[in-house]
Amino acid sequence: MLLHRRNAAAIGFWLSVIALNSAQGQVTFDIKCTDVIFGTVTIDRTTNQGGNEGLLGQFATSTKLSDFEKCMGQEHLNWFQKVTSITPGPPGPRFVDPPSGGLGPIWNDDRPWYWDETRPIGPLPAGKTFSEALQLNANIVTDSTELLFEDYPHGQNVGTVISFATFLISDFGNHTYRVLGSGFSWDATIMANGRTSVTGLQGGAAFTDEYEREIRNEYPNNYSRVGSGITTTVLPEITSFRALSLGLVCLMVFSRVWQGNLARQRTAACAAYDAPPT
Repeated sequence: MLLHRRNAAAIGFWLSVIALNSAQGQVTFDIKCTDVIFGTVTIDRTTNQGGNEGLLGQFATSTKLSDFEKCMGQEHLNWFQKVTSITPGPPGPRFVDPPSGGLGPIWNDDRPWYWDETRPIGPLPAGKTFSEALQLNANIVTDSTELLFEDYPHGQNVGTVISFATFLISDFGNHTYRVLGSGFSWDATIMANGRTSVTGLQGGAAFTDEYEREIRNEYPNNYSRVGSGITTTVLPEITSFRALSLGLVCLMVFSRVWQGNLARQRTAACAAYDAPPT
């Protein structure tokens, strides 16, 4: 978070290789299931009212996110962001953004995801403030069909370059998660005038073993990753009843939007998917 998010006073085996478009400061890629597109991530370089460049974008699907999540057997979507380097600064691993408890005056929860999913219990720590704008539910918009991403880094020393890697994740609600395809990486530089410039925005960021270990070891509840992104090809075993149930759910959810062969492909894709055991 680095005193930056939003000026808050920011699938496993069934994913295919993404398509990227980095022209004009934009990254776009599709979330696919057996070559059927379920939604699209679009991230743009923008400038806020304070004159700082940052990123603004979303994961968008043509149905409600809650229906998409039900079909996929997951509880909710969120983002994961890692600060991969700060220059000048000592070398070595950096931190999940935002870290547990937050940085500076902004309070953040103790989950590894970008948007907060819980609220403070009891009085806030001294010097901390709570922002409703950083809650996950506040960033599900457009009739609940889009999950926003927004980040405007600022507040660092002139000449500082901060590098980030950001990913869409699927949380199953039982402390397991999937990384949905490749992510995107980007840099924020604090210019001589104190404002932020965004450079190096590109797709294809890899979710590394370091990130997985950090989530598992530094956060409560021993979060564990299911699968290994787009490189996993083995489908889990699934009972015929489970397959039928998921297939029926997907048919009801998506037949209103995609008809004919596309709807049948999507139903089959969802029927092949099984959430990890609780």
